[in-house]
Amino acid sequence: MTKTFYPFLIIVLSLFILMCAPTLFTEGMFMDGLMYAVVSKNLAHGEGSFWFLKFSDTYLTSFHEHPPLIFGLQSLCFNLFGDSIFVERFFSFFTYIFSGTVMIFILKEIMPSKYQSIAWFSLLLWIAMPLTSWGAVNNMLENGMLVFILLSVLFFIKSLSKNRITFLALSSLMLFFAFLSKGFTGLFPLAFPFAMWCFDKEYNVKKALIDTLLLLGFLMLFFLFLFLFQEDSLPSLKAYFDIQVKKSLQDIVTVDSRFFIVGKLFTELLISFVLLLLIFLLGRKQKTAAVDVKWFYILLTLGLCGVLPIMLSLKQNAHYLLCALPFFALAFTVLIATYLIPFVDKIHLKNKMLSYTSTLFFVIAALTAYTQKGEYSRDENTIHDVKEIVKILPPHTAIAVSKNDFSNWALQGYMYRYATISLSADSVKYSQYRWIKKGQVISAKYCLVPLSSEEHDLLQNRYGQPSK
Repeated sequence: MTKTFYPFLIIVLSLFILMCAPTLFTEGMFMDGLMYAVVSKNLAHGEGSFWFLKFSDTYLTSFHEHPPLIFGLQSLCFNLFGDSIFVERFFSFFTYIFSGTVMIFILKEIMPSKYQSIAWFSLLLWIAMPLTSWGAVNNMLENGMLVFILLSVLFFIKSLSKNRITFLALSSLMLFFAFLSKGFTGLFPLAFPFAMWCFDKEYNVKKALIDTLLLLGFLMLFFLFLFLFQEDSLPSLKAYFDIQVKKSLQDIVTVDSRFFIVGKLFTELLISFVLLLLIFLLGRKQKTAAVDVKWFYILLTLGLCGVLPIMLSLKQNAHYLLCALPFFALAFTVLIATYLIPFVDKIHLKNKMLSYTSTLFFVIAALTAYTQKGEYSRDENTIHDVKEIVKILPPHTAIAVSKNDFSNWALQGYMYRYATISLSADSVKYSQYRWIKKGQVISAKYCLVPLSSEEHDLLQNRYGQPSK
């Protein structure tokens, strides 16, 4: 790496922090990430077990919506750092820092040394995709899974040049961890040998078949060991398959078209296309010797393998793209390297000046993010009301709510995340407390609990019937 690599890397990191700044130190989180934080915190407190997780006392008491690995890892952070909301924020954020580091190592493996100084550009293209900064602060399971996917690809690339069996075993182990993070969607790097065979003349079909069989063989071996030594793992993963996989293929519909995910991919890559076009137009007369373009096609194919299978189901969301986006950034960096390197080589700023500038930019970005501490990025009134309840009700209280409020998963998440309080639509079984919208008629059976709330009123049963 050249002396200009690290200042540019710090500048990209600073840009990323600025993009995350409106949310990184604030309260309020996307519903899915909030629920994952609740499950992880519960595990840290001994509520549920690794294979039989728990969301609340009244809902998803046995949580099998996803495999458990990321919850287990995040629970370790809760054990180490306490229950602050910044635990899940920074767990989520630093998975992206780790993923970016692995991306640089991947480029170091596949690009000639003279081009490695622009590895930071792949990170710039990556953070230019709007979903990247959104995912980094919203605690998505894809964040942790991405780390394992990128490591799997890195180890596979290393297996091409040395210690083949060892690195293939490590690559397969990372796929095993990716599966335990969010299931089958983490296995798309199994397409790597096929992509290599398509675009690398020295990598024949025999090698592709053997490497694929070795990856699958190691993967099956890891699952065999898991099922032999962790008895709860098989029923847990079977429950995940029945709840999540079968239903997503048969019943659950979230989009009108199977091509929804392709359209979202195009919008995510739009800024990258503009950057590539600009660099091509400015650098086409100064281009150096071309990089081996096979890696562009291989990485592009791998990215598409992470996207196109999603079309099998009508259960699609934009964040399903998160684990595929880095491969497009890596592929585009390989493609544009020969046009970009002349600009980097011509930088006349003194190295010290560039270092000072990048460091100052980093400090400004970090301070900008920190100034948002105490603010709300979303759901301010809901969080305020939940914080008021914490002052009155003890943990593990159950509150009766309307069916609409029970289906408000963000409300459920904040209640258990901040207050360890459960909600239920069964007002007969849980009749001691009720949570209603302000302005609703209060039954004579209940009295109003004094509360400085914004949107809801807390009611208590006049006759003191306990929740069960």
